[in-house]
Order: sequence, then structure tokens, then C-alpha cells
Amino acid sequence: MTHLNKKYPSIFTGDLYNQSALEVVKNILVSLKEGAFRATVNILKNMDQNELADSLQRDEGVCQFCEKLQHQLKQQTYFLPTITQGEKVQLQYMYTDTLMELLSDKNERLGYLEGVDQLLSQKGVFNDKAQVTFITGDAGTGKSILLQQSQSLWSKGELDTGARFLFAFSCRQFSAFQESDKISLWDLIFKHNYTCPDGDMRNNVVECILKNPEMAIFTFDGYDEINSNFDQGTDYEISSTEETAHPLVLLKSLLSGKLLNGSQKVVTARTGTEFLSMLVRKRVILKGFSIDQLQKYTDKYSHGNEDQKLVSVQINSNHLLQSLCLIPLFCWIVFESCSQSVEILKTLDHGVTLTSIFMVLVRAFFSRSNLNIYTEAGSWKLRAFAKLAHLGMEKEKFVLNYDHLYSCGIGEKDLKVGILIPASYYDNGKTATFQFMHLTLQSFLTALHLVLEEQMSTRGIVQFFPQLQSQHFLHLPWRGGSKSQTKSSSQTNEHHHYTNLFLCGLLSKQNNDLQEPLMSQPLLRKKQELLISFLSDNVKLNFRNLPLDKIDDGIAVRLTHDMLRMLRYIFETRSDKLAKLAAKGFSAQVIKLTYCKVDSVDCGVLAFVLQYQKEFYCINLDNNNISDYGIRQLKPLFSNLTTLRLCDNQIRDEGVAIFTNEFLKYKALKGLTLFTNQITDIGAKHIARIIEECPHFRRLALGNNRITGEGGRYLANAIQRSKAIYYVG
Repeated sequence: MTHLNKKYPSIFTGDLYNQSALEVVKNILVSLKEGAFRATVNILKNMDQNELADSLQRDEGVCQFCEKLQHQLKQQTYFLPTITQGEKVQLQYMYTDTLMELLSDKNERLGYLEGVDQLLSQKGVFNDKAQVTFITGDAGTGKSILLQQSQSLWSKGELDTGARFLFAFSCRQFSAFQESDKISLWDLIFKHNYTCPDGDMRNNVVECILKNPEMAIFTFDGYDEINSNFDQGTDYEISSTEETAHPLVLLKSLLSGKLLNGSQKVVTARTGTEFLSMLVRKRVILKGFSIDQLQKYTDKYSHGNEDQKLVSVQINSNHLLQSLCLIPLFCWIVFESCSQSVEILKTLDHGVTLTSIFMVLVRAFFSRSNLNIYTEAGSWKLRAFAKLAHLGMEKEKFVLNYDHLYSCGIGEKDLKVGILIPASYYDNGKTATFQFMHLTLQSFLTALHLVLEEQMSTRGIVQFFPQLQSQHFLHLPWRGGSKSQTKSSSQTNEHHHYTNLFLCGLLSKQNNDLQEPLMSQPLLRKKQELLISFLSDNVKLNFRNLPLDKIDDGIAVRLTHDMLRMLRYIFETRSDKLAKLAAKGFSAQVIKLTYCKVDSVDCGVLAFVLQYQKEFYCINLDNNNISDYGIRQLKPLFSNLTTLRLCDNQIRDEGVAIFTNEFLKYKALKGLTLFTNQITDIGAKHIARIIEECPHFRRLALGNNRITGEGGRYLANAIQRSKAIYYVG
């Protein structure tokens, strides 16, 4: 109290009825341990300050609830998931920041967050009137773990937000409600997620939140998992916290600010999820690990564990595996799965694809239960889980009950495999419910069901593809019908995209050894032929007569994100026939893929297709996330490139050295644009060689890097000796 007297003298000099002084005392006491209120109340009563004492006594219940809330979140966020039963890994020892890029409402790049503590800061805010921080990213980029880390920091008082309350929800929770369910906001908070405070404590908590909504944070993880029938644009909303409505209406009203206006909201979703832009205060895109962050993560994982050190060595020696491991989920899968079995680790020596990574994960899950997926018992269980995954994906159900499990042949004993995890808290514990460990794993198993199921109609196999196919395909007589219709382009979501990607990988001839022990050869060949025919029709329809633009460098063709997806499907099949067919569509002098979210793995996709483009051309990959690993994947293309644009792509000196060595073999390069990367004097020395030794090199753009006077001298000397260069910027 002496400390308070010195710091806030007005409180103890007759101005105790000043409202701001009262709030100062409350805010100070909030940060103290339980019992601080009682001690302070007794002191104030002895000082005849009864009104302030009574006010603080009412707030004591709020403080106790906040402490319980912090304790609950601390327990929920303490550990990370693992495959090994009984083994637990603490979040604080393993969490590693990823690239968290800020975007404006006009998709302008605003830089990067330096850490989780800036998530709710003013940095990157472009709409002060809105209240939602919207976080997006591809599958596996760490959206859920980012929320877990922020919740963990808040529970320990290490997240500087000024918020006394943090209520964490998974959007899967809303799928568990029935259409007829109606609840109030307080029911949603207290009964369906957190222990409800009793009597006066509840009233005090409610009163505190209503008076100070800015002191409450709501996090909603996985907005893309809400049923697609939910229309965010509908007019029906509520503004009273006591009014009952369907939980999705509560969610919509919260996000719009009609309900509990002023509260802070954080929403995560997969790339491409529709969300009303007028509600967004701040946009963050997760882009996976940088090279340095990946190294930091692998060092943490392999510390003191010999098996995991072997995995780390494998990652560092395999460039394609490195590229995949820039996605945190895939890196976790590699470590968790391969450290269980040297045999599983060796399978990655023969070729790494996204499909093979997830097959490794499934084998590791079954292995820990002493099951082999290639034995009769293991195969039967695998098919059961795959059938369940398909059932959920087809009905857009991500929370499943025992009826769903039993209908697919999964019993209670099968839960020890670990592919399913409990989700009972989603429906307040009324019935036991389950979810797949990760939604991308559900996508993989769904694709596996499409491949293994003998009774699946030929059209049903491609049911999750967007409706891009030609009418010719739909009416071919040898293709059967199905009640499951293919999705229109606007309906296709990221879950279906990954299902399609895995389907292409599982039916790739390169992965025959994964499927042959599980199904008959004639059925496998039939499904492979069907898929290739389907994709071939799509490529002919969508890559023929691509729109062309006239620009300074010549005729340009611009690829969209949807076209890039189709190229990913082709790459996963490893079909040279499809790659050659797609390459015919790129008959232009410039190929543009700016702002297409191209990562290092996608560079392998582009190289697989564009290697069949034999004429010289320019490729523009500005504003993506390629990194040095991506440069390595692009090597097959450098022989035919005349201009390369790689602005803002996390390129470092190692990447510069790679393309320098390639360009000096062919000496056809005319232009290089590398604004806003991480190139130092070492990289400048490599580029100086290109200027000197490529006889047709004319244009160089290298601003906003990390080049000092030393690197500038390398470049200046090379420019003086060049007879062709005429532009440097």
C-alpha cells in the first residue's frame, strides 16, 4: 500500500471517489495474486473508505474468475501434440516463430510481425473501426499453434494486450450444434467452453465485460471449417447479450461488432476463405518458416535425441525435403514419424512428395499400435479410418460421434491408434465426439478411400474437384454416375483441394508401391487412367488460348492461383504427358505469377511443367515466398530464361550463388530484378560475375537489399567492364 501511496498520491488524498482513481486501483490489483483484494479491502475499511472497499470487493469475484481462466488456458496450451503415447512436449521449448506478413486492405505488403506479442498491437492496423485480426495461411503453416502460443503467453501475463479475459473457440465447435439450438452469448462462453461462475461472481463478470468490452479477447480458430451453408452476408444479427439465437448468429454478431462492440477478435482461416473485408482491422498471412527459422526448429527438435538427429541430417541433405519442411506441419510430421522407425526414414530416400510424407505419418500412427497397414488386420483398420474421413468430408462434418465411427467399423479399441482425438467439449460433454488429429490428415485419408474403395463410381472418384471439366468428359459412356456431384469452382475449399492433391499423388505411378499391397492391380490401373483422362480434359479446356497481354518485355501470359493449383495436381501425378500438354499453353515471351503465393515447393511444380517450354522466355515471380530452396528447384529452367524477376522473395546469397552458376553456363540472361530481398556483399559479388560474363545482360534492379559499399564496388567495377548493361536500379 505504501508503494501505491507513492505512485498514485491522489488516491489517498481525499480523491478516492474519482472514477479514474478507482479504476487505477482495480487495474493494479488485477495483476496481483489471490488474496490481494481481501487485504486491500480490509485496509481501506480501516481508513473509512467504505465505498471504494465495497467496489473492490465486488471486483474480487472478477479477479478470481480471471485467475481460473488463466489457469485453464495455461493447462490447455502447455503441451504440443505428439504421435508417441505418453510422451509430452512443452510448447515453450518447441515453439518457433514463422513468417507473419502484414497486408493492407488493398493487398499491399506492410512488412512482417517480429513476434507473437505484436499480433494484437497497432502494427499493421488499417481499419481502426473494425475489431477482427484476420490470420490466413495454407494448410500446416501454423495458424492453430500461433493461437496456442498467444493464449499461453496471455495465461502467463506475458501478452501485452490490456485484456482481462480471453475466450478461445474452435470453429469446429459450431458444427456440433443442431439447427434448432438457441443460446445466449453467456451460455456460449460459460456453458460451452468455460466453467460457469456461480451467483454473484457470474453477475460481476458479466457486468465487467459489458462495461469494458475492450478487455475481452475472443479467438476463433479454423473459420474455414464452418459449414459452407453459413452465409456471413445475411442480415440477421443480434445486439443483446441476453438474447438467444443460433450459435452461428452469435458468432456473426460478435465479429460484426453488433454484439459486445469493442471486444477484440482474432480469427484464423485457410488461404482463400471468404470473409467480409469491412470487418477486418488487421490482416496477417502465415508463410511458413524462413530458412533460419527452419534451422532453429530442427535444432530444437533434434536436441539430445539421436534418432531425431538422424532425421535432421536427412532433412539437411535432401533439398526437396527441406522445401516441404518449410511448412511447419510437414516438418513436424517428418520428425514425429521418422524418429519412430529407421525403416520409415529410409523410404524418403527414394523420392519425397506431399503424399509420401502423409503416408509416412499414417504408417507411424499404426506402428505405435503394433499394426502394419500392409497386413490384413492393419489394412482393414486403415480402410475403416479412410471411410470415416470420406464420410465427414462429404458431409462437411469435422466433429464425429460414435454412430459415425461404428458405421465405418471403428470401435473404441481402435482409438488408441491416435488418428482421432477427443472433441467432447464441443457439445458440453453431452456425448463423446471426436475429430481427426489434423484436417489435412482427414483430406489424405479421404483421398485414400477414393482410391481403395472398390465400389466407388468412376465419377465419384473426382467428386471433390471443381466443376471445370468439359461436357465431353461428363458424357463419356464408360464413366459411371454418382449421387456425389463434383463441386463448382466457387464451392471448392482448401480441404477439397488437398484431397484432390493427395488423390493425384496416390494414383501416381511413382507411388505404385504404396498402393499395390492394398488393392488389385487392374483396379489401380483403371483409376490411374481415369484420373489422367480427367486431368487431361481439364488441361485442354483451361490451358488452351490463355489470355495474353502486351507489355514492355513482349507478350505475357498471367497464371492465376487456380491455374497454379492445376499445375500442382499435374506435378503430384508426375505425368510427363500432362506436363507437356500444359506447357503448350504457355506460348508467350513472359510468364507472370506475381502475388500467387508461390513457395519453394511450387518452384518444383513450375520446373516440372515449364521444362518442356523450349523457347526463350522471361518469368516474373515477384512478391511470393520462394527462398533459396525454391531457386534450387527452378534450376531446370535457367537454360531458357532471358529475364528473371524475384522481388520480395526471401532470397539470400546462397540462392544468388545457385542461379549465378546456372546462368553462366548458358549466358543468355538479359535482365535480373531482385528488389527487397536479403542479399549482402557476397551475393553482389556473384551478380557482378553475371554483369561481366553474360554478353547480353542489360538490366539490373537490386535496391532494398543488404549491400554495403564493398558490394557496391564489386558491382561498379563489373558495370564499367560491361559493354551491354544500360540500366541499374
